Amino acid sequence: MPEERCWRSSSLIFHSGSYERLLFQEGDRPSAVSLPLADLLESCRDFESLETHAAGWWKSLTFGQKRMALKDMIGFLRQRSETIHLSTRLGTSLAVQVLGLLKQQNYLCSKADLLQFWSQSSSRVQANSISRLAVVTKDRQDFLSRCLNSYAENASFFDDRLNFVIFDDSMSQDSEALITKWAEDFYARWGQSISYCGKKQKSEFRNALVSAGIDATLLDFCFWGGSDESENYLTYGANRNAFLLDGIGELSLSVDDDTFCRIGTSEKNTSARLADPNDHTHFRFFSSRDEALKSVSLYSGSFKKMHERGLGRSLPDLLNQLLDWEKLKFSELGPLLHQLMHLGKGHIVSTFQGLAGDSASTDPLHVLGYMARRFEPQFENENVFRDSLSHREILRTLDQPYIYPLRKCMMTAFGLDQRDVLAPFFPLFRQEDSIFGDVMSFIDRESLMMHLPYTLDHLPETGRQYSTIYFEGKSEFWPVHAFEEAFRSLPLPSLIVDRERALKIMGFHLEAVGEGSFRDYQMKMRAAHWNRIAQSISYYEYLLDTYKKMPVHWRKFVFELRQKTRQNLSYPAFLAPPWLVMSLGQEAAERKVKSWISQYGRLLQAWPDIWEAALCLKKKGQTLSKKIK
Repeated sequence: MPEERCWRSSSLIFHSGSYERLLFQEGDRPSAVSLPLADLLESCRDFESLETHAAGWWKSLTFGQKRMALKDMIGFLRQRSETIHLSTRLGTSLAVQVLGLLKQQNYLCSKADLLQFWSQSSSRVQANSISRLAVVTKDRQDFLSRCLNSYAENASFFDDRLNFVIFDDSMSQDSEALITKWAEDFYARWGQSISYCGKKQKSEFRNALVSAGIDATLLDFCFWGGSDESENYLTYGANRNAFLLDGIGELSLSVDDDTFCRIGTSEKNTSARLADPNDHTHFRFFSSRDEALKSVSLYSGSFKKMHERGLGRSLPDLLNQLLDWEKLKFSELGPLLHQLMHLGKGHIVSTFQGLAGDSASTDPLHVLGYMARRFEPQFENENVFRDSLSHREILRTLDQPYIYPLRKCMMTAFGLDQRDVLAPFFPLFRQEDSIFGDVMSFIDRESLMMHLPYTLDHLPETGRQYSTIYFEGKSEFWPVHAFEEAFRSLPLPSLIVDRERALKIMGFHLEAVGEGSFRDYQMKMRAAHWNRIAQSISYYEYLLDTYKKMPVHWRKFVFELRQKTRQNLSYPAFLAPPWLVMSLGQEAAERKVKSWISQYGRLLQAWPDIWEAALCLKKKGQTLSKKIK
């Protein structure tokens, strides 16, 4: 097996792959460990004896995997001049020896040692007062008015002082005048500070950054998706980049203009739960918006203080004050969380809550697995089942706070710690929040997210339904898919690589992907596209094999979906959104997506300098948003 590339850490190394795996390091030189041995260490997910861990891992291997594992373990032990103990249970015996070595190097610790470490750890509480609430909007003043008034009412009732900031993505010349006039009435009503950032303010700040030495082309891409792109494509990420640079040094809240501050709760346990990202979310499905909103158990509390429960706080602080140690399930913790707990590191970069109303998702198929895992009597009715896969009206909640490593996320409403440099958003299309989560998980291995057991109302236009394309087994290609494949070939950095350096590493990598051979790019992306379809087929087969007692209509639907997805393997793969292919032609559209990867890579490389320049301007009193009242 060829040697795998890793980044050095002071104590631990991570494998670059679909799942995180701890690797072994000796002295100053990290040594790559083959996948079987990495899997051995990963299998130690709870506190058991070395014999139990080794036996369980060895039993899980296929015949071919066992042959490879034996070879790797013998080589691993011989490299370290260890005596190899032969026995009738050779595989388990060798695995125990390997784990014994890792234990000597402090890669494994006892539960008692870990609990003692945290009980003696001093609380490291940081001041974490949220100072502002941003609303991202575009040409929807009625939505904006409803949204801002709801959050201002909540802040005023609980005596919270916030600077409300409007980030307007409109290209209309009249938008600023209309919003400014409305904002004056807002201030008169609520007495809360309000600021505005639109096209004019972004242009002025862009020019100030250019004067500070930042490349103008990169700034056009950052704020508008490029000088010629903003009229043609969605620019949600570009507007969020303005939000990032305006709030440097602060803790902020950000909400979409179609949210409404009516808080619900499903909290059954106030203690936080530490876990790897998984399906801990509870869903309820409704055929109408009114039904979804009536299902909410209302909560009288401050939206600001709700997010201050976790935002900006260190993991040691949270573990000492919020975590129920008696109920901590170590088997739910992946290698990264084990490592952060062992080192006393980790901090909450972002906070989220659930939603009531529109699901804010375009893909309904994740619901199939949820229905199977947590089957409810309502799904016995085929009409209810079909409604759940067409109507987007839901209640999505958690029953207690959850702390996860930062990953892909849905940023309809969230809190963000902007006191250190964060990744920029990809400025074009949807799913900019998903790309942001992927980049943040790369540039800062200590970044955590906290999901709170509350809901907000999400109230876009009623009558939205999921696209029928998902029920036809089709798989469209979007820029986010190109980025996922580009990220997959990049080794994860260690905990000691700072964010600025990691941004440049990822930026160089993405630029190389975007500037490389178009033919090679096509081959890699097409392979990734077919692999995504194959994974969907495997998932449907897993559902059919695992949940054989589900209702006939559920099994029939999954079976037909699997068949349709198989048929789509024979269709040509377009490596760009369908409407972009129709507009530009296939090759031109695919080259356009490829060029965006390169542009985003250059933006990542320049981002630490942009962040620093924006911070210097802020210290001089120049910010993106301008105070109205």
